[in-house]
Amino acid sequence: MIDVSDAACDTLGEVVDTINGYCSTCTGRSSKWRAFIVDGLRADSSNDTLVTFAATAATAEAGLNLVTDTDVAFKDTTALSSCRNMTCMLTGRGGNVASIGLKKNPAEGQKVLLWEASYTSTYGSGTSTIQVIKCDTVQNVGNPGSETCTTVYSAAGGATTVNATKSWTTWGFPPDADKRYLVRLNNSAAMATVTASIYATEFPYR
Repeated sequence: MIDVSDAACDTLGEVVDTINGYCSTCTGRSSKWRAFIVDGLRADSSNDTLVTFAATAATAEAGLNLVTDTDVAFKDTTALSSCRNMTCMLTGRGGNVASIGLKKNPAEGQKVLLWEASYTSTYGSGTSTIQVIKCDTVQNVGNPGSETCTTVYSAAGGATTVNATKSWTTWGFPPDADKRYLVRLNNSAAMATVTASIYATEFPYR
């Protein structure tokens, strides 16, 4: 069992590191499970921020998705990536499960153009901010991963229940190759509902 209130597992990065066979305070850890972060950052809190649901088998090839409770986390995040399950992130298949790894850089060989980000959210009070975040992410099995992120765009979002749209329709938001990009709505109070429309083009390069 992973205790997300423990300081050793209270971020998303620490949780996936533990699932992937590394934990500085664990004994008897297994390396037969794999996990990676899609719509979030390694530094994001895991403590009480994931939606609780009944025990569910994670035996399907695509894996099992866990989602963030925006009412607790005060944020809604979308990764600009078409790779959203295990089928495109694992390296190797079958045989010795412990030898199956993860793509070291989840964005390797990819570029993405962001065209538009549109949000409407209901929140108690305070401020709302739309951000574009660029990350250098390293995933590991048996060792901790790492991530360095930079907020490359930040602008005010809408008032509660009021839509805000940011567009880059002429050229698209300038891409850097091999970088993980995310669009995030950050609110200063709990979000009861969020409607997000993110338009982007992802393409491989050589």
